[in-house]
Amino acid sequence: MPGFSIECTSCNTTTPMATSATISNRGRSFDVNRQAVYHSLETGGGYESLSTFCGIMSMPCISKKAYQVQVDVILEAQQSEAQAELTKAGKKLCDVLVQESDNELATDDILDVTVSFDGTWAKRGFTSLFGVLNISPGNHKLK
Repeated sequence: MPGFSIECTSCNTTTPMATSATISNRGRSFDVNRQAVYHSLETGGGYESLSTFCGIMSMPCISKKAYQVQVDVILEAQQSEAQAELTKAGKKLCDVLVQESDNELATDDILDVTVSFDGTWAKRGFTSLFGVLNISPGNHKLK
């Protein structure tokens, strides 16, 4: 367990203390590891920058295999959240269009909508699987 120990000088009892909560149903996987991996992905440095940081801080780094497991979990969560947000945005846009058409359109109709799209990637040359995008409906304002 990552952490430190507190030793009582009176009775010489040593008590181990965890420095991070464990992730439920993951055995020995700690939340701090996932947070560190997430940060390395957000900054674009990946495993090498995390390993360098851990070395500078004189602490052990997680293995590449454990790093990849955390990356997979993070990506799955991000994809799920992105899908939910896109579905919610599509529903909002559909509701606005139906309302603007004085209910001539139904919410289950296929709608022809112009959108503006722009994006960026974590690394030049599109070598990263991580990116940011913005999709905006043409002449419609969503609340």
